[in-house]
Amino acid sequence: MNCANACKKLKLESFGDDIQQYRLLPDYVSKLRQNDHDVILEMEDKQFTRMQIVFREGKQVFKSYAQRGLCLAGTFLKNVNGGILLVACVLNGNQQIQIVSVVIVPIEK
Repeated sequence: MNCANACKKLKLESFGDDIQQYRLLPDYVSKLRQNDHDVILEMEDKQFTRMQIVFREGKQVFKSYAQRGLCLAGTFLKNVNGGILLVACVLNGNQQIQIVSVVIVPIEK
């Protein structure tokens, strides 16, 4: 067994597979809302469709630094469900990237 296979096996034993993780999304959303983050989770017939998280800190910095511009980036998710991860961020007063929001969608429109 090589190192990559050992890492995959350890991850599977510790966290379960992708399907098991998607079943935990409602609990994850509940915890985020308890901490004052805005979350939208869309599911159809208990099947994940899309999810958006706007972080509490992101809402605070966006008001102050939005005039500098909002940066968007996306990448493909390589798991059982697939999809696209989109991230919105701004440059804060310390010239650091501050994440405002993340979204997981089935396709980029």
